[in-house]
Amino acid sequence: MRLQARAFDYKLARQSGEALMKSDKLRNFTVRFLESALRRVESTAKPFYGGRLSTGEAIRRLAEERLDEIESSGPRESAHEALLRMVGLWRSGMPLPLGDLRFLAESANKAYQGCRRAFVSKDLLVANVSAFRDAVRLATGGKAKSIEPEERHFLKNLGTSKDIDAKTLSEYVDKWIARLPVRPTPEQAEFASRNLFAYLRDAEFPDESKLAKTLGQYVPALLQVAIRGYWNLQGGPLIDRARGSPPPSPSRLTSSIPAGNVTLVPWVREEGIGASIELGAHNSAVVVRNLVDLEDLAEIT
Repeated sequence: MRLQARAFDYKLARQSGEALMKSDKLRNFTVRFLESALRRVESTAKPFYGGRLSTGEAIRRLAEERLDEIESSGPRESAHEALLRMVGLWRSGMPLPLGDLRFLAESANKAYQGCRRAFVSKDLLVANVSAFRDAVRLATGGKAKSIEPEERHFLKNLGTSKDIDAKTLSEYVDKWIARLPVRPTPEQAEFASRNLFAYLRDAEFPDESKLAKTLGQYVPALLQVAIRGYWNLQGGPLIDRARGSPPPSPSRLTSSIPAGNVTLVPWVREEGIGASIELGAHNSAVVVRNLVDLEDLAEIT
């Protein structure tokens, strides 16, 4: 017997990212199925989901789960590709969507984990924690009246030697920032930066476009830390020399600069600078190979 096809309407929720946005709307969508496929849905899928669903609802769930499976198994951007794309968006003045903000927050946290002996910029860490505070205000609508029990673990990540008296999580963060020392420790940065990533990963935001606009001011700082983490992991810059460009010219030494028991021997080349810092009293030297090393050395000395 020839199989007949029939049409039916059902409401399909659009899915974005890991969870449905509260502002997501339902729309009618007409599709045609073979009778045999519908019988399989009714005999297999509906009992699997509890048996009380309509056929359309069962098909909607099947579609969403299959989409999740496809997205999780599909090709993903490499960190290099993702960071380059985000730099391009930022340079173009385009807001970064929630998925990209999550990636930057996670990358920044990993960068702090991998740089436990490096200098931590207070300004960059403050930007990270401020982004967390603003995300909390957006998610709660600014109506929080107390620190909820489930928010206590955020306070532990902002551990301080002295207790902070605050009514809300946002107020606590502001007072934590005010007490942050001029030179935060790598451990402080590692734990404090966990909050932004965890909150962007787990919280629900009524308006993701508003979140992107609000956190846009912190994107340059997040990018700096994420790119520094890439540098430390890969041992090279994010943006390579253009293909076909001539090879770099040889390094050129400049005049030595003595200062007491320290002698600075700088060198320059087309795309960067470096130096050898000779410590006469200790019969040793430090080699600075690039701008990143030089910046760190200047900060710690």
